[in-house]
Amino acid sequence: MSTKSKIHPRTTQVSDWSIEQLPGLSIQDQSKLKELGITTTRQLLDKASTGQAKQALANQLKVKTQYVNKWVALADLARIPSI
Repeated sequence: MSTKSKIHPRTTQVSDWSIEQLPGLSIQDQSKLKELGITTTRQLLDKASTGQAKQALANQLKVKTQYVNKWVALADLARIPSI
C-alpha cells in the first residue's frame, strides 16, 4: 500500500474586470480606453504588455505613461482572486 497522499492542485480562476471597476480611473480616461476598444482589465493587460506598448497607449490616450503604468499594475493585481 502506498502512503503517499494525493495533492490536488488548487485551480485558480483569473479574474477579468470591467474597466469601470479599476480604482483611480476617471470617467474621461474610461471613455478614452473604450474608444480604443479596451473595456476590460484583460484587454488593458494585452494592449499594454510591453514598455513600448504602454508608451504607445499613453500617446494614443494623450496621458502620461505613469498613468498607464498605474492602470496596468492595478489591472494585474485585479487578476488575483480574493482569499
